Amino acid sequence: MISAHHGLKSLIKTKHVAVIVAGADPFPVQPDQKRKKIAFYNLRTANINSLRYHVATHDWGVCLQAVDIQDVYDAFLHTVQMLIAETVPVKYVTIGPRDPPFITPLVKTLLSKHRYLRKSGRIDEANVLAERINLIISETRSKQLAKLFTACQAPKPQTVMGVCQESQ
Repeated sequence: MISAHHGLKSLIKTKHVAVIVAGADPFPVQPDQKRKKIAFYNLRTANINSLRYHVATHDWGVCLQAVDIQDVYDAFLHTVQMLIAETVPVKYVTIGPRDPPFITPLVKTLLSKHRYLRKSGRIDEANVLAERINLIISETRSKQLAKLFTACQAPKPQTVMGVCQESQ
């Protein structure tokens, strides 16, 4: 459905007229993109070993006492979530719509730590952390570019558009 059309004359002296045709919504409004809080779990070896220990020593008889298989499964999930909450520390990172795709929750957490080290005068530690951040960002960007390159070699243009939208 055509909602509007306009005729425009060129600034150059000519007899031609440009016609601009607009659909029902010429400038579609994108949904309001909000900032998202993402849970970032600290998956260091000590925390994972603690989780393994608690899973191994937990009394699973309580879960197996249920008659219905769905009740057993629900009790198992509840127990595992409880053990994860007790043993693995979590930080919440806010990712906004303006953050570039290579700023992952890990990078954002490390940038916050880097800023803290600089403010407290620990410049040498901050420089070491900055090198690590640069390495993580370059690895993330190279993975994204490799994904885009493989999609460009695909015969369907839908694949390329999917990868481009995914990386934004």
